[in-house]
Amino acid sequence: MNSRLGIELCPASRLGVTLDLPLLFVKQVKLPPLAARDKANILRLEPERFFPVRAEDLIAVARASDDLVFATREAPLTAWVSAL
Repeated sequence: MNSRLGIELCPASRLGVTLDLPLLFVKQVKLPPLAARDKANILRLEPERFFPVRAEDLIAVARASDDLVFATREAPLTAWVSAL
């Protein structure tokens, strides 16, 4: 990673971002037993069906092992990651 953060601290190949719970939508969603990526794709197609949003793009993360799903609004997350 050749960024200001990498120059100031140390080179890194990956960067993690943690979001506080008020910035997340957390829900238990009953979906067929699928891979985590497939579950996230289903949630991305119809986010208003699962979360209290309207006409907003969400980024959802699902686990294959259970029905717990985390999502956040795409625009602020993209801005935060770009700032890093």
